[in-house]
Amino acid sequence: MAPEQSSLHDLEGPHIPMLADGLAPVQRAVRDAEFATVHSRSFSPLIVPGLLQTERYIRAVLQQVSQVYGPEDDDLDEAVAARLNRQDVLAAPGHSWHHVLLEQVLWSPHGSLDLWGEQLTRLAEVARGAVPSYRLGVIKRGTVWAGAIPNMSVQFTISDDREVGLELPHTFLVPTDPDEIASYVCAFDCADRLAVYGEEAAAVIEAAAEQMGVG
Repeated sequence: MAPEQSSLHDLEGPHIPMLADGLAPVQRAVRDAEFATVHSRSFSPLIVPGLLQTERYIRAVLQQVSQVYGPEDDDLDEAVAARLNRQDVLAAPGHSWHHVLLEQVLWSPHGSLDLWGEQLTRLAEVARGAVPSYRLGVIKRGTVWAGAIPNMSVQFTISDDREVGLELPHTFLVPTDPDEIASYVCAFDCADRLAVYGEEAAAVIEAAAEQMGVG
């Protein structure tokens, strides 16, 4: 298990220099931070949660990262393995994960459609409770955002109310100020109230798969 002091702070900074040593070291650092977290809440507007990604989806995403930000992908196989190893935390005792994603994520495949059916099947399984430590919610398209923060376009992760990881196009930020953290807790709570869970969430996922022809 990673040491308790492991933190998302280890990854704070612009993407290009952070990836200078390759893709795999970043995945190992994220794994350490995840094992040091007891309760994680996160929101995704466009990408599948990292701990729920299938191997082929991971490979497609990391190849895109390499193409966009410029690191050599010589360690791609190592990075894919390291990202898959992060999922060990799902079976580790003493951790809980709560993730809300926009339905748009279900309509935004990375890589080929060939791998998308497999990925959506995984999400539907988790929505139905296949991973007891993981609660997955979906905000359906057309949902009226009543009483919710209007600008929910950034992916973020709240770790134990001690820090927030923000994934921006150019950098990764980690606010630790209590007032800033409270703002993201409020944003997440709004998303949670709008999301559907369990069988209803699984039905939304499977409907997207069927309409895209990958179900």
